[in-house]
Amino acid sequence: MIIPGTSSLTPQRQALACLGLSLLGMVFCHIAFAGTSNEFLAAFSGIMFYSLMNPVLSIFHESFAKYTWPSWLYYIALLIVLLLAARYISGTSIWALPEYRMMLGSIAAFYIITSIMVRVIRAIWEFAESDEG
Repeated sequence: MIIPGTSSLTPQRQALACLGLSLLGMVFCHIAFAGTSNEFLAAFSGIMFYSLMNPVLSIFHESFAKYTWPSWLYYIALLIVLLLAARYISGTSIWALPEYRMMLGSIAAFYIITSIMVRVIRAIWEFAESDEG
């Protein structure tokens, strides 16, 4: 069930792509919307993009340990880097923005639950395929 081309979309490449797009978005928001803390919106856009893309692509990889565990580590690194960059660029702490703190919790819960759910679906699919033969 491996789709050609998905093996090159590693969690590291996904995180780097989201990091690059988010940093560009933060710089754009800082220039276009000065003083509004929209840098955090750009950071969360990248985090959400990773949170959606990574579980969808993980269904095509066989190993939970070789794909999902590293994905979670890249997710944490992406969170840290993007939130620190948003804080540095905007000059505002995330603790001063309650709506972004709520987004942080809900996106993290969504990502972890979706990652686990996709792996369970993969396991059910593999069990069903092995049961047929």
